Amino acid sequence: MDNAKSARLPDSTEYLAECLRIARESSGKTISEISQLLGISGNRLRQYENGKLIPALPEVESLSYIYRIPLPALFDPRLLSKSIHAPDGDQLRQLLLIRQEIIATRLQLAREKAGKTQGEVAKAASIPLSRLKKYESGEMSIPLPDLIRLAEIVELPLDDLVDKDSPIGLWQTLQENAGRFNQIPEEDRSFVLSDENLSFLALARQLKMVGLDDLAKLSESIRQVIESTRVEK
Repeated sequence: MDNAKSARLPDSTEYLAECLRIARESSGKTISEISQLLGISGNRLRQYENGKLIPALPEVESLSYIYRIPLPALFDPRLLSKSIHAPDGDQLRQLLLIRQEIIATRLQLAREKAGKTQGEVAKAASIPLSRLKKYESGEMSIPLPDLIRLAEIVELPLDDLVDKDSPIGLWQTLQENAGRFNQIPEEDRSFVLSDENLSFLALARQLKMVGLDDLAKLSESIRQVIESTRVEK
């Protein structure tokens, strides 16, 4: 029996209409687009969003899938606010500038570590020296083809330049982890998600921290216990 948690629905649909409207608007989709996907009239969808009609469960499940919003979040504005991906423009622009400066600094440090001059790198990359100087000062953003060539010339792994710490980087990591989790066999995913198996997961973490020698001793002790038990029987 699968003990993994399933989506839990609340006892009330008080906030469903509001959440459906917010979720659709945040997805950038129109009433017409969503109603066509569901095979219903635009007027009916509007009634769902203003609370005059309550959709059937399969419809709510479909909307959850369309909007990429967890089902429980369509009934709870607090959960919905955490599920909606709505970047702030000012924050994004600031992050772009910061990332530009970080990449510029890492390229410069990698070039100096490689013992290459700006002139040598510019020539190898087939770009003007003046442009390279702007790249390294952070004055100019670096187009991806130039970045790939420069990183190769100064022996800097391109993956080292990928954002991992900002909200954008953390979001990318979350998506990557979710993708990796979905590649795990379903039986193993169900095991991990079950509350009943939390103690086993905790034990696995503890065993991972144990040194190989200690683990070997523990294994030998368990084997001896089993053998002695068999002899007694």
